[in-house]
Amino acid sequence: MPMDPERRQRYQERAGLTDEQIQQTTGTLTVDRAAAQADGVDLAQVDLARTAVQNIMAECTVISAAYNQIALETERDARDSVDQQDLAADRALLEDSFTKDYRLTDPAGNIGGRDKTMEAIFSGKIRKETFGRGGFETLSDEFMVKGDTAISVGVFRMNATQLARNIKTGETRRRRRTGTFRSTHTYVRSDDRWRLAASQLTLQPDPDNLPGPADAADWVFVDD
Repeated sequence: MPMDPERRQRYQERAGLTDEQIQQTTGTLTVDRAAAQADGVDLAQVDLARTAVQNIMAECTVISAAYNQIALETERDARDSVDQQDLAADRALLEDSFTKDYRLTDPAGNIGGRDKTMEAIFSGKIRKETFGRGGFETLSDEFMVKGDTAISVGVFRMNATQLARNIKTGETRRRRRTGTFRSTHTYVRSDDRWRLAASQLTLQPDPDNLPGPADAADWVFVDD
């Protein structure tokens, strides 16, 4: 169920999102074609899978960017400010892009399912400065296909904020969530359609991530 072209254009305009920024966000899904051939993988099937996954990633980026922009502008849950028909259509599209038993493991080790992940997108829970260079940018990626399973592994950089709670005082406020992360996404094919089944995100230690603010140990990001 592809995204309606008119809605997609409207969302890109709302977020000020260009096609170039979408590509910077999603990456290129680089395929080692020689290795795939050596493993006896049909390259035509790899290309079909790659195109399908790129479409999923692009539509998720467009939707996420639109809700992110609303959250930035209103400084509130984006779901309270959008047309409810649009929200219902976006929820239906994402439900069809993820498996029902989808699992996300975030950098803090929290595990969420499909519905929790979608609502985080719609609410603008993690508010990126922008999408593409300087905001949420894929730095490198690889893509491989084994039968009805496809895997992408990569590195991305994110500049964002998220609500956090001080474990000593109970105070809550938005804190920087910036860093370089490694990602692994697993897709499965069923009913002749590729869907995202699992994601694992890990903060990559580097000079840009460390050291953090002096009081960083007193704060935890709110997961609900």
